[in-house]
Parts: sequence; structure tokens; C-alpha cells
Amino acid sequence: MRQSWVGGRELGIVHIVERAIVRGEVEAVRATPRAVQVTLDLLRHDVLMQMGSISDAEVVDQVAVPLLTGRPPEPSPAA
Repeated sequence: MRQSWVGGRELGIVHIVERAIVRGEVEAVRATPRAVQVTLDLLRHDVLMQMGSISDAEVVDQVAVPLLTGRPPEPSPAA
């Protein structure tokens, strides 16, 4: 069951973060395995608990980018 939910997504997020490190957008020291994984964990949680579509962009902008860069999140459009 885990494979059907996760599939290759874990490798995908790792690859994205690795590219961001190479570009200098993320410091390698901030990209701990848990920090990288939390984005997928949150997306998975929202899908299971809300039983509907969620905004990937919101999770990335409000959680992943601030966590991995140390920059504050951008204001959400609704704010």
C-alpha cells in the first residue's frame, strides 16, 4: 500500500532539493532527511484527512521553502 501512495515521489523531492542545493537556493545543512520528507508527509496527510484536492503550491510556498531556506513564507493570496 505504501508503494502505491508514495511511489517514486520520495526520490523526486530529493532530486528537486539536490538541484536547489547546487543552484545555491538551499543550504545543504538545512536539507536534512526529515526536512525534505516533511513536504511529502504533509501533502499525504492533507489528501487522506481532507479527502480532496489540495494546493501543492501552498504546501511548497508556506512550508517547504521556508523550512529549507530559512526565509519567511510568502503571504498567501487569501491574506
